[in-house]
Amino acid sequence: MYFEKNSEFYLSQINQNIDEKVSELISLMVLNKLPKNKQGVIKIFEFGIGGCGQFQLINRYAQCDSLIIGADILNIRNSIEHTGAIFKQMDITNITDSDISVINASAIFHEVFSYGDFMGKLGFGALKTAFSSINKSLNENGYLIYRDLLYPKYSKRSKVKIFYMNGIFAYFYNFFISTFLTTLQKTEENFEDIIVKETSNKLFITTTPVIHREIQRHYLTFRDFCRNDELIKTITGINIQDHFFTDIKKGQKIFFIKIKINDINHRFIQKYNLEKCKRFSAVNNSNEGVYRVNSEIFDLFYDDIISSLFSKKNNIFFERINIWLKREGKERYVYANFLSLIKLGIDSGEEYILFPENASSLKIIERNYYNRYLEKNIDIPEKDGKQIIIFKKMKAQNAIRILKDIKQKDDYGIFEDNDEYYVLKNKLNSKLK
Repeated sequence: MYFEKNSEFYLSQINQNIDEKVSELISLMVLNKLPKNKQGVIKIFEFGIGGCGQFQLINRYAQCDSLIIGADILNIRNSIEHTGAIFKQMDITNITDSDISVINASAIFHEVFSYGDFMGKLGFGALKTAFSSINKSLNENGYLIYRDLLYPKYSKRSKVKIFYMNGIFAYFYNFFISTFLTTLQKTEENFEDIIVKETSNKLFITTTPVIHREIQRHYLTFRDFCRNDELIKTITGINIQDHFFTDIKKGQKIFFIKIKINDINHRFIQKYNLEKCKRFSAVNNSNEGVYRVNSEIFDLFYDDIISSLFSKKNNIFFERINIWLKREGKERYVYANFLSLIKLGIDSGEEYILFPENASSLKIIERNYYNRYLEKNIDIPEKDGKQIIIFKKMKAQNAIRILKDIKQKDDYGIFEDNDEYYVLKNKLNSKLK
């Protein structure tokens, strides 16, 4: 199952946004907070090495007495040799090393939840195995940096009926849902049916906020795959040359797209009145050209192109997107909120547990570009983004004070249900007996 992720395209995809994937790790390094082991070494584990671009940054900020280890469940030793890091093939649910100063795990735990631990347990059972394994492997005062996809804020709401206004969602949903339902039924203890009404290629979907979030996040991943896959770019004739933000908070971008005119895109160029950018006259001709468009026009134009490929049942297109489906359709992206993750950290050990270092150790980074798109195409979209927790290995008695601080500065509605605060407090107190 993991083998499908060992592809050149996938590795290049996750090599993007490297800075944000290691920013918390680098902050700990710069602030000199990472503990040394008995040998006087700072042992840094980067789990899930991906495209390896992060090691350049880690090496830049690492102290001279640091040992940098890239760990992955796949044997992709060759991809890391040029980075100066040591490779270890290892499962995060069964770590065979010890005295580790920090484990950086970006977008790892949704795979653990989906594919299971080394004993075959799925879902929260697999997460418990992973947190216990991490606790045992860390030094006292060592860190786990957790970073994964954002869980819905109001996840306890009952089913919500949402209108997916853009017709592309109907195509995508019908293509995607049967594969994903198999994954849901394996990992969701209380799975409830999804109610769907399709009218004029528009969707009304009634389900829980969590499943809406899954559908929306999978669609965004799918869309990025289509935009970047070389064969799909050949079919569509569309190649993004460059893009940049004009307003980061609003998620607004300018795109320079090279379009090779063909039967698929010609009518949409006319529909949106696209004009070639004159400063690219050297490459502009009757067969292709470079166009400068804003986010809104690009989204409309590109969604029309992909909808056209779906409707015409283009064989090559379906061959390519089935590669995406085989990999991503098996994965749960959204599985645990801050509260559930803190509970996993408390349950990871007895005398020593994993717990946020302070209230500032919990963060949410919203993806404004994606949120702008969702707001244009869905009447009540879920927020897209990442959730981050910097866990520290500490004695349970030290965590009680921090828990109070987290409650007082609860910016993210962790203790929306006040009783949950006392559940955690009682969990911590039980460790002191």
